[in-house]
Amino acid sequence: MIDHGTSDNKFLCYNDSADTKDDEITPEDLKGWLDSLQNNLESKEIDCNIVVILGFCYSGGFVETLSRENRIIISSSSPDEPSYKGPMDPYDEVRQGEFFIDAFFSQIGEGLSIGKSFIAASEAAWRWSVELNNYDHFFKSQNPLLDDNGDAKASSADKVKVENLDGHLSQNLYIGTVSKLNISNNSENARIIKVSDTIFLSSDQESILLTAIVNNSNRVKTSWIEVKTPDFTIREAQNNSEQIEMDLPGTTYCKIDKNIYLWDNLYFTYDDHLSCQEKKTEPGDFGLFSTPGTYLVYYFAKDNDTDQISPLISTTVYKNKPDNSPPEPVTLQFPYQDLTTQTNLIFHWYHASDPENDRITYTLMLSKNDDNFTNPDTIIIEDLNDNSYQIKLKAEGEGNWDMKTIFWKVIAIDYYGLRSESEIWSFETDNRANSGNAKVKFALYYTASCSKITRLSDIKLSVKSDDSLKLFTVFCKNNIHSKTLYCDKTYQLTATSNHFLTQTIQFSLFANGKDINNNINSLTCFDGFTINLFLLPDFFEANDNNKPELIDVLACVSSIVEIHDETLQKQCTMSDLITLLKLLSIDSCNLQ
Repeated sequence: MIDHGTSDNKFLCYNDSADTKDDEITPEDLKGWLDSLQNNLESKEIDCNIVVILGFCYSGGFVETLSRENRIIISSSSPDEPSYKGPMDPYDEVRQGEFFIDAFFSQIGEGLSIGKSFIAASEAAWRWSVELNNYDHFFKSQNPLLDDNGDAKASSADKVKVENLDGHLSQNLYIGTVSKLNISNNSENARIIKVSDTIFLSSDQESILLTAIVNNSNRVKTSWIEVKTPDFTIREAQNNSEQIEMDLPGTTYCKIDKNIYLWDNLYFTYDDHLSCQEKKTEPGDFGLFSTPGTYLVYYFAKDNDTDQISPLISTTVYKNKPDNSPPEPVTLQFPYQDLTTQTNLIFHWYHASDPENDRITYTLMLSKNDDNFTNPDTIIIEDLNDNSYQIKLKAEGEGNWDMKTIFWKVIAIDYYGLRSESEIWSFETDNRANSGNAKVKFALYYTASCSKITRLSDIKLSVKSDDSLKLFTVFCKNNIHSKTLYCDKTYQLTATSNHFLTQTIQFSLFANGKDINNNINSLTCFDGFTINLFLLPDFFEANDNNKPELIDVLACVSSIVEIHDETLQKQCTMSDLITLLKLLSIDSCNLQ
């Protein structure tokens, strides 16, 4: 389904008739049709999987209603996000109408499964929709969703890759005619197979050479680049159903050498177009890379026979500014030196700081038996925001990473491209070493009433392993916080807050990955383990005057009388307190 969607969960169908109002489809309408189809299947078809692909703004709002066993639901965006249009071919000036959907079917055309195509297209959508000069938006762009386990809880691509929830059914399911050897549906489509690596420019550099290598230039109808500059701001959607369109500067290739396309000496012309030229030709011309900051160069190739645009591939370009200072070096945490562990790994490091408070991203590098990181199979993972990363290294067959010495390091890069590198650590991989990882959830409750704590703004959780490794510290944004931890370890969990007494507990994650032991109430759930942490309101340290605030008193009293803390979601008054105290048979007339 591709067209327009609204934030109140409606799909709009263009009505090409005298009726000017578009037809509307709700999640309940679509669910009814799908249920009718599925309930009337017979014989061999009864267990067939139904694939529903939703390509419109706010389409994630349909997933919960449509979810059902033997159903794969894919949405191009989350419930609160518009979707993005794609690039525009500079020759025919036709723009892709729905970027994620085109990216998804581009991967399908290369022979990837539905699950793998979803992950690849999601990562492309993030890369395409990112806003470089907006820190909040840099890591919060378009997020497609997948649900294929029928639990009505959709997962983004990063969760599909590392968690055992969604993704199992779609991982080995294909669209089209694909052999058991996974030969692509149309392996001859023109596609770009390699582009320039990340480029770092000094403050006085303005021009560079960009290259793209295609698989077969004879199949290329059009090849072009589009450039997202540091000062480019994404225009907000103008109405409730409009997609976001990015009018990026772009140009076709300058030179071609067999299968290699070249772009050299890129300049903005006086009429705001991008072109390749040997030198400035008009007074208004200026170098493309004249502004300090981060750039993204996107490369595209359109197939001559199918008009299919190749999967998104890009180069990051950093332009330094005068008198810039590099970030502080990263300190590595885990896997620590000389550890033996499995090929399913969680890497941790401490956040670096920057003297000018510039935005910092991280590059994680892994290499087998090579501390110079020059092996062809060296893994480089760029543009990381968090200080941890989980990866499943290849464990079998040619080029596997099991029973190897792995060297790793992390590079901190500021917004202008100055870098600092961590030390190089090494560890051994052996999949016989332990049982791997498990997802653990930490849930927060009031001690007396066992009701959920919703006032979470300053509750900080810290987890440290039994080898004194501090794994993470996080400020809670909701009642439940999830983290993936290693098995065969004992952990210390500490919760601190200005409004609750500090609580510290220990728990152990057993090697079989099927049990958890701790000194408080716990339970096992299908996708991991939940630690229930009970906190007591502290109204002796509620404010700077060492006096309780009214909301803290209400929290304490409501927990004693086992009233759910929804009372605290409104503005508290003295009458609220008196009402609660009356429930305890306390004479309100004696209150001072």
